[in-house]
Amino acid sequence: MPTFDPIVQLIDAPRKTFQTGVAAAKTCYAKDFVTPDEVDHVGEDFSKGIYQAGHHTVNQHANFTFAISGVSRHFVWSFLHTHPFYNSSQQSQRYVDAGVVGYVTPSMSDKAAAIYKSTVEEMILCYYQLCDLLFQPACEEYFKRFPARKKNERDWYSQTSKIAMENARYVLPICMTTRLYHTVDATTLMRYWHLRNTGDAKEEQDIVATKMVQAVCNSEPKYRALLSCNLEYPDYPEEYHRRFGSTEKYIRSFDMALGGRMSRLFTYTNDAAYVTATAVRDVLGLFPSEMSDQMALEHALNPAYSPALAETLRPTRQTKLGACLTHAHFTFAKRLSHTADSQNQRHRMVSASRPLLSNYIGSQPDCTMPKMIAKHSKARDVFEHAMEVSWHCANILNNEEGFVYILPNALNIRMTETGSLADLQHKYATRLCLNAQDEIREASMQEVEQIGEVFPEIAKFLAPSCVLRNMAGMDPYCNEGQRFCGRSAWNQKTV
Repeated sequence: MPTFDPIVQLIDAPRKTFQTGVAAAKTCYAKDFVTPDEVDHVGEDFSKGIYQAGHHTVNQHANFTFAISGVSRHFVWSFLHTHPFYNSSQQSQRYVDAGVVGYVTPSMSDKAAAIYKSTVEEMILCYYQLCDLLFQPACEEYFKRFPARKKNERDWYSQTSKIAMENARYVLPICMTTRLYHTVDATTLMRYWHLRNTGDAKEEQDIVATKMVQAVCNSEPKYRALLSCNLEYPDYPEEYHRRFGSTEKYIRSFDMALGGRMSRLFTYTNDAAYVTATAVRDVLGLFPSEMSDQMALEHALNPAYSPALAETLRPTRQTKLGACLTHAHFTFAKRLSHTADSQNQRHRMVSASRPLLSNYIGSQPDCTMPKMIAKHSKARDVFEHAMEVSWHCANILNNEEGFVYILPNALNIRMTETGSLADLQHKYATRLCLNAQDEIREASMQEVEQIGEVFPEIAKFLAPSCVLRNMAGMDPYCNEGQRFCGRSAWNQKTV
């Protein structure tokens, strides 16, 4: 029997959400505002007609905030966070002990469930073994970065314990539960409902999406009218290609193309610098003879000219010059662990085509080992054991619908990822910081280096937030306060 029992609470919804959508639709063709109070009498048929015609923007005025707990990290990665139309505040697995959370079990036979349960528990045991083994290496790393704090090292043990947990979490299975605040508009909620039976986590998606919709309909019953609409429901072709254990050739080919990197730039806007410079001149109404490409790029990318690039509010896209950075795009072939990509995908405007896990999992362990673990033989042995038991269980259970839940956080995810210069600049400002997750930071460094090989005039402005704030003359350079990474990157030639 499955143990999916998520708690879904609607904790915030605007007043008269349904009527607001109707009022918005009528205002488009009225000489004055139509208020929600004026359309209480309007029947559901009107809203259904608008909805079926595809005029969904009127339903985006209504936003719903849910408190969701008892869901797997796999479900969050595979369903809730695969699109840009949401906001989430999620419990961190980097800094929260796995002992305070549980795990989910998908539907499977009693025999399979027993194997699954014993494997999950063994992987959790490996997690705690690594937490112990990595505590001292974490202390050494921390006090090397903050030597003055070693005088009172016990005061900082909570920080060093978190470093150990951050690395140990790689052996946890992706079935571990999490909790989060999740906010979506009515249109996105309806898309959840429409797509709940696709992908890797169908059973969990169906339960959670149903509870979300029920909570909204209990708050505003008129939304039930939209659920009754018979929208097209085509078959999705990715469902036809499930082939466990037959993808080693694909994996080798993808990794060979990376050329030893985590992220490889393989296509980009060929004239990115010129396109961006031209857009700047268009904003300012200048000819090339009046403003060179170099000076135009300085105005768009140098925080000394455009301080919005260094502000913590990040209003780049809403400024005239910031909008100039949206025309150039860069595409990368990329490999990250599942746990790193769960954070990487939160950069919602940098889109990626992520795999359906059941389609491409090889029969042998295919994972990323954290550097801290790789440096210590005992920790490395524990990690490798956890990977072996995980893949052994996946091999046994591969005929079960939810077998991917047993795979570890360390599982490699391969993807194609594309971002505009505007969105990559924002991403690098946060992910080049030493506080950033190691894999994402390393991948970001590789990406900036490769952009620099073709557009050095652009790459010199792709830097961590403290460097940008230094360029803009903002004080303090590091805006992280007590979370200061311990290194004055703004004084370094390289980050």
